[in-house]
Amino acid sequence: MNLQVQFESVPAVNFSMQQNHVPVIREIRIKNEEELELTGLCVRITSDPEFFEPFQMHLDTLSPGEEKQWTVIPLRVSTSYLSNLTEQILGAVRIEISKEDQVLFSTSHEISLLAFDQWGGISILPEMLAAFVTPNSPAIAPIIKRASEILENWTGSSAMDEYQTRDPNRVKKQMAAIYEAIAEQQIAYCTVPASYQESGQRIRLCDDILQHKLATCLDMALLYAGCLEAVGIHPLIVLIKGHAFAGGWLIPDTFPDSVNDDVALLTKRAAEGINEILLVETTCMNAGANISFDAASGVANDKLKDTDSFLLFIDVLRARNARILPLPLRIVRDGKFEICEPQDAPRRQTEAPVSLSATDIILDQGKVSVGKQTIWERKLLDLSLRNNLLNTRITKNTLQLISVKLAELEDALADGEEFQILEKPQDWDNPWMSAGIYQALHASDPVVDLVKSELKQRRLHAYLNQETLQRSLTYLYRSSRLSLEENGANTLYLALGLLKWLETPSSTRPRFAPILLLPIEIIRKSAAKGYVIRSRDEETMLNITLLEMLRQYFGIQIGGLDPLPRDESGVDVPKIFNTIRRAIMSQKGWDVEEQAIVGNFSFSKFILWNDIHNNADKLCRNKIVASLMSGRLEWTPEPFEEGNVDLDRKYPAEEIALPIGADSSQFEAICAAVEQKSFILHGPPGTGKSQTITNIIANALYKGKKVLFVAEKMAALQVVQRRLESIGLAPFCLELHSNKAKKSAVLQQLKRTTEVVKQKSNQEFRIEAEQINLLRGQLNDYMQALHRVHPAGLSLYDCFARYASLDYSGETIAFSPGTLQEMTPEGRARVDAALEEYQAACILCGHPATDPWKGVGLTEYTPSLKSELRDELETLSNHLEQIKGLRGRLAEILPIEVSGLSASQDQALREVVRILSSAQVLSAGLLAENDPAEMSLLLDRAARCGEERDRVRDAILSRFDPGIFSADVSAWERQWRQSSSKWWLPRLLGRNKLRGEVRAYAKGSEKLDPEQLLEVFSLLKSYRTLQEQLNEYGKTLSPILGRLWDEQTGSWDRLSLLGQTNESLHRAILALTEDIPRSLSVKQALRNRLNGGTEAFKTLYGALFEQYLSLETDLSERTMRLQQRLHTSAFTAVSTCRIQAWSSLVEGWVEHLGHLHEWVMYNLQREKVLSLGLETLVQALENGNVDSSQVVLCYEKSFLKAYAEYLLSQEPRLMTFHGKLFEEKLRRFRTLSRDFERLTRQELFARLAGSLPALQKEAAQSSEVGILQRNIRNGGRGTSIRRLFDQIPDLLSRMCPCMLMSPISVAQYIDADRSPFDLVIFDEASQMPTSEAVGAIARGRHLIVVGDPKQMPPTHFFSTDTYDEENADKEDLESILDDCLALSLPSKHLLWHYRSKHESLIAFSNVKYYENRLLTFPSPDDLATKVHFQYVDGLYDRGATRQNLAEAQAVVKEIEQRLSDPLTARRSIGVVTFNTHQQSLIEDLLTDRFRIHPELETAALECEEPVFIKNLENVQGDERDVILFSVGYGPDKTGRIALNFGPLNREGGWRRLNVAVSRARYQMKVFSSLRADQIDLNRTSAEGVAGLKAFLEYAEKGRKVLFSGQGSENRTQDALLASIARELEARGYIVRLDVGCSGYRIDIGVVDPQHPDKYLLGILCDGYHASVARTAHDRVVTQPGALRMLGWKLHHLWAMDWWEDRERALGEVVAAIESARHSAEDGQAEQPSSSAAVPAPVEHTALSFSAQEDAVPSEPDVPARQQPYQETLLEKTPVASNDFVQGLYDARILEKIRAVVRTEAPISRALLCKRVLNSFSIARMGLRLSAHMERLLAQSGFPVTGGENPFYWNTDQDPEHYQVYRPVSSREALDIAPQEVAAAVCQVLEEQGALPRQDLLREVAHIFHYTRLGDNVTASLSRGLEEALRRGWVEQDEDKVRLKPV
Repeated sequence: MNLQVQFESVPAVNFSMQQNHVPVIREIRIKNEEELELTGLCVRITSDPEFFEPFQMHLDTLSPGEEKQWTVIPLRVSTSYLSNLTEQILGAVRIEISKEDQVLFSTSHEISLLAFDQWGGISILPEMLAAFVTPNSPAIAPIIKRASEILENWTGSSAMDEYQTRDPNRVKKQMAAIYEAIAEQQIAYCTVPASYQESGQRIRLCDDILQHKLATCLDMALLYAGCLEAVGIHPLIVLIKGHAFAGGWLIPDTFPDSVNDDVALLTKRAAEGINEILLVETTCMNAGANISFDAASGVANDKLKDTDSFLLFIDVLRARNARILPLPLRIVRDGKFEICEPQDAPRRQTEAPVSLSATDIILDQGKVSVGKQTIWERKLLDLSLRNNLLNTRITKNTLQLISVKLAELEDALADGEEFQILEKPQDWDNPWMSAGIYQALHASDPVVDLVKSELKQRRLHAYLNQETLQRSLTYLYRSSRLSLEENGANTLYLALGLLKWLETPSSTRPRFAPILLLPIEIIRKSAAKGYVIRSRDEETMLNITLLEMLRQYFGIQIGGLDPLPRDESGVDVPKIFNTIRRAIMSQKGWDVEEQAIVGNFSFSKFILWNDIHNNADKLCRNKIVASLMSGRLEWTPEPFEEGNVDLDRKYPAEEIALPIGADSSQFEAICAAVEQKSFILHGPPGTGKSQTITNIIANALYKGKKVLFVAEKMAALQVVQRRLESIGLAPFCLELHSNKAKKSAVLQQLKRTTEVVKQKSNQEFRIEAEQINLLRGQLNDYMQALHRVHPAGLSLYDCFARYASLDYSGETIAFSPGTLQEMTPEGRARVDAALEEYQAACILCGHPATDPWKGVGLTEYTPSLKSELRDELETLSNHLEQIKGLRGRLAEILPIEVSGLSASQDQALREVVRILSSAQVLSAGLLAENDPAEMSLLLDRAARCGEERDRVRDAILSRFDPGIFSADVSAWERQWRQSSSKWWLPRLLGRNKLRGEVRAYAKGSEKLDPEQLLEVFSLLKSYRTLQEQLNEYGKTLSPILGRLWDEQTGSWDRLSLLGQTNESLHRAILALTEDIPRSLSVKQALRNRLNGGTEAFKTLYGALFEQYLSLETDLSERTMRLQQRLHTSAFTAVSTCRIQAWSSLVEGWVEHLGHLHEWVMYNLQREKVLSLGLETLVQALENGNVDSSQVVLCYEKSFLKAYAEYLLSQEPRLMTFHGKLFEEKLRRFRTLSRDFERLTRQELFARLAGSLPALQKEAAQSSEVGILQRNIRNGGRGTSIRRLFDQIPDLLSRMCPCMLMSPISVAQYIDADRSPFDLVIFDEASQMPTSEAVGAIARGRHLIVVGDPKQMPPTHFFSTDTYDEENADKEDLESILDDCLALSLPSKHLLWHYRSKHESLIAFSNVKYYENRLLTFPSPDDLATKVHFQYVDGLYDRGATRQNLAEAQAVVKEIEQRLSDPLTARRSIGVVTFNTHQQSLIEDLLTDRFRIHPELETAALECEEPVFIKNLENVQGDERDVILFSVGYGPDKTGRIALNFGPLNREGGWRRLNVAVSRARYQMKVFSSLRADQIDLNRTSAEGVAGLKAFLEYAEKGRKVLFSGQGSENRTQDALLASIARELEARGYIVRLDVGCSGYRIDIGVVDPQHPDKYLLGILCDGYHASVARTAHDRVVTQPGALRMLGWKLHHLWAMDWWEDRERALGEVVAAIESARHSAEDGQAEQPSSSAAVPAPVEHTALSFSAQEDAVPSEPDVPARQQPYQETLLEKTPVASNDFVQGLYDARILEKIRAVVRTEAPISRALLCKRVLNSFSIARMGLRLSAHMERLLAQSGFPVTGGENPFYWNTDQDPEHYQVYRPVSSREALDIAPQEVAAAVCQVLEEQGALPRQDLLREVAHIFHYTRLGDNVTASLSRGLEEALRRGWVEQDEDKVRLKPV
């Protein structure tokens, strides 16, 4: 029977395994290899001896090939059998398979049965050793009790409280107490059997040990572990080769696994300061050892240093958790189990263990505080294994010291101690090395005590012998000193502690990385003492390269070390090590080695890293660096003036130095650079970036600025350097790109500067600057006047253009000046909209002038309006018919003709009828009167008189009888007067009598007092007077009125009304007849009809009158209502024949009611137009002067013409414009611009040369000039470049104000404390990481970041790019350019593209990546394309070579053809591939062709621009005439296209594509096996792939694909150009408007009929394209010049000429076209104009730094401060001293004093007196003479300075601003004024640079021709130096005096 049976069993079994359920059989597999199915199988398992019960399993079926598996076999192992085994025996396990009592298979396996107390060793479940730890053994209880007593003795508490106090010290004391209790048992030690750990051994259990007092190391370890576990402490068992010991956790923790074989897990936790685990050498408890607990712990730790002897350790608690339980205690005595009480052991002296060192509590260990500085430093680190900061080995750069106490060593060094390094001890062999590092010494090594002793003596030992040690120290000494001098960075450190780490878990070779780096220096004391080391005055630092490697590669963040923990002296070394240990606890095989190594620790970018690390505080002073660190701008930059800033006016020609022409975008950047602003300069490909940088540098130098130009690539730096050299600035620029620059080359550059010859400024520079400014203003004024937008929103050119576009020849309307002046864009928009709708309404209703509804202003319409109006109109028509009849009857009564009455007559007729109808009374007599007004007035007066008479009469009759009227009132009055003059009694009697007479007429008994009498008299008199007047009126009126006059009872109101009625009737009749004779006849007819009286007249005619008036009223109301409803005045507007006209009007409206709706619509639009003030237009339309369909045209043409004329009247300059004269100005401007560039270069050179010190003169050795001269002479012997720069900082900036460097050379050569540059310029900033740029940025005040964010990002070769997600907010972006963009640093953009000589070469990039913002120049063959697609039927070898052979062959063939053809060989060639493999293939194929045709190689490589073959990654910065693309990718041999295009698929791949497709100047050819439609963008989201698809499509189909859907035109069509184009087309020419595909266009291109793909002539107008030019130079020089260089023939058409004389202007255009056509036919190509300089790649002839053509030679080099000293010649006049002081000669003395002062001032008092006295032959001055001179000097009136040593000055001299010195004179030193010495001090410092004070005084003494420094000389010069310091002319630091920067 063919059965395959497999089973797996344990090799041995014992009681402990049975108790812990270890399966005897782990697995059984049975497989049927028969072809038949097996059924009814029985599997039986038995043992021999029978230590488990037999077991059987049944298997019903087992199919052919089927396999059955059992992993859990429930065997019942015999407990009693195994527990009674006292020796190991050999047994067997048998498996038998049978079927129906037939045995099919049988086998047996041997198994060892171990004794009850036997452990199987580490090869059989080593964790089972934990079962022999028996904490519950009764034998342990006495030990625990004794331990508690010891613990109480030590601590005062006997509590075995394990971890409850959370104090590791408490746990340690418990462990120590148990240790002492066991030691008291005096257990003897016996050795373990050989290789016990492999085969196992018998274990003495606790009771057996304590009973027999005998134990092996393993027994002791298990006993100690059992005691620890009994009190709750977690024990550990450690096994090493041939030995075992124990330990315990000091904290309540366990390991993840029961068994661990990584010794580092113990050593890290047992390290001092970690305090997590404590190990104990348990054999130290055996009898006779007498070793303390602390010593036993030290021995245990020491045993772990031999890592090769370590086997494993067991965590007992973790084993318990895995259900490995302790063995039960069974002691057999006399055949019975008994518990044996141990005998009391003798007590021994115990000492409490030393307390643990303070446990290092590290907060937030995994949390690392990361700042921007840290991230920058990380970026600069080298994380490769060649960096000795990660992989330290013993080389010539490192020296390992014999291990010492590192903490003590660091403390001593931090305290300033020096240590001597000695060779290794004699007769001592080195320990073995591991991975290049000597391993730590074992504690038993005899040299350990020596090393410790030597440490106290400040001596250290190395592992080298004396000779080797000296060589090593000498090398370290020299190399570290060289690094410090060359790089300014210390690289010599003492590495304290090494991290032992593994690259992968499976690595076997460990690496060692320093942890702490303590900066040291090696000092050579003497040959005898040798070298010593001491710490530098720098901070100890952590190896951040290590930290970064741990973070990036292993995800380990180590916190708590920033800043480093410190102790009393320096840093806390143990705490730092423990922090590292905690962080790597989980890393297998990793540990901290306490080693010390002296070495040079550096890496490739160490200089940059060190610059940031050590100068961070200095770098942060720079506001831009501070902003980069904080992530936001730390200052508020002034925004640039955007928009229409007049650059020419703001920056006059003499203010900005442009040695090379610049377009406006470049010009803006150049100007902004010197305005103390930092900004980003965007430089897309071909925009003249390097040229702009050159101009920026030149202009900054012109302004006296210091410039640092930084470029990482040498090629970029050389481009700018060559341009600076070409304009003559090479002597003032110092190139130091490499940090390994040759000293000789640097000195040669400086020597060249010392040889510069100074030159005078050319006066032509100022003259031509003024002329250029004048011409700029004139040219710009014209363009501004033409395009200035006025309040109406229109410029003059807008008016011209729009006027030309309008096809209208009808009548125009006029506009008032006020309307034109007040017009606004909003107003125009409203007018335009309203007129469009108004015109549509006009067309809708026909024509408003002829519409029947004309005059109707109805603006509302409802569906019921028509029916309602029809009813009203019909009713009105009926009323009109009725009134016609009534008017006929009235014509009979009033003999007048009523049919032709005017409106006023009509109204008069109604008035006549109304008067006749309403008059109460009419007088025929009155009608006969000629003056009705006078009569009316007379009647009114009579009526008023009658009314007054009646009032007085009624008042009298109310009190008296009528008889009183006949009384003599006059007599009564006389009596009253007479009585009044009498005495009172007669007066009384007389008055009483009179009262009685009057009372006789009174009614009733009225009493009359005197006053009442007088009132009665007055009334009576008034009555009589009024009656008399009334009688007079009656005489006149009675004949006229007849019966109507009644004097006594007349109705006075009626009389007055009669007069008014008569007057009104007279006026109405006169108005009706409008003729006096006719009015008389009418009145006569009325008089005749009134003869019968008024009543009779009204009876006859009253009804007629009332009916007429009623109809008129009704008609008036109806018409008014209708007028109001229709908003018309049609009825009231009728002037004659009212009724007939109204009838006609009503009939017309009724007839055209159906047209009312359209009219209402017209009225609505009409109201809008009228509201906009266009009455004249509406009037002209409604008068029929304007056609309905041309309303808008009429208005627009009228307005544009009127507005243009209005604007011209405001611009007198335009009125005198003439194109020919203007073109002459353009010619002059071009010529001046070209000449001015040359003059600018000369002026710039003269300025820079003039600022140089006197470099040819011999200077003081200590001066900066002297130092430089000495180094030039001796080749810089003994002086590094950095040291030289540090010695001449001021001189260097004056000689070379521009430095061209790389970031690393900046960090190496430019000290961070140096005076900052005014401007730092970064080129190719998109490829420069921020971490590399910040150092250079910090060395300047302002920054210009030049680059293109749409081109290549930085390339990382040796650094990693692991992203720190936890600090994502602080991570840098790709480059310094991106970071500055993120800061929102202001930006400037270069917009004009010059590289591509055909727009098609840049159009793709421009549209795809630059939003078509680049301004490119179209070429004459713009109708064709220069980007060609050539399909190649090739295959991409995917997965193998990754090449496309067919494409490569096609490219090589193209190169060969081009090089072979003389016409194409002149064009340089570049090849761009999409991967390196295709690049290599093309290179190989081309090399093969070159071997066959060597002449082709010569043509390809030995030329100005050799053929290059590059890929996407490295082509940036290169350009060629012709670029050949090899895509490479395409279908593979299966036809499948994988959308993996290498770098294009990566993030930013589109930027690589953008770089590649913008390299060509003249032509681009794309070789591809892949077509655009084969790229499926649904399969990829990579932007680069999408870009490739678009590019291939563009190459195949041309520019139309770029503008599909959006058009190639981005601006509004210029109507004037369109008009001109139509005129030219009408003359038979083919023209194109807006030629070009970018923002810049040629206005009109005339197509060559012979060559339809080319243009014959370009026409430029001063229209919109010209107006966007920011400067006159753009319009006049740059743009036309570029076009002419591309081959264009140009003609200017001026808008003013066209407006003035359209036909003449067009004639000139036609003449230019014909001239160009004839020229083309004759084959005479127009040469580019010499005046059309283009600011693109134009090289200028280098100017010699020793002499320049046309330069003005300088005069002999005499300092401006220096003047000759003139002595006064005084007439000799001998005078005796006595006579001198008598005053006889005072006048002459004063005269001589004044003469001396005028000539020699400033002059000291002593010298002045000496001069005057000598002229009087007086040899010496005594007291009397002195006093006399003092008095006379006071009278002289000259200014005096100087105090005790006075100096006299001329009145026109200002001592505070005096800057002159006079070197040649016979004066004593004390006679030289301090101000004069101060000027000399400045001169010396200017010529020689900074000087030490004493050397400066010596040089000044030499100027004044003093050969030595005596006391007087020193005193005088010192006063002058103090004066210079006081004035702020110079400044003094610790050791030198230097000129103070202005």
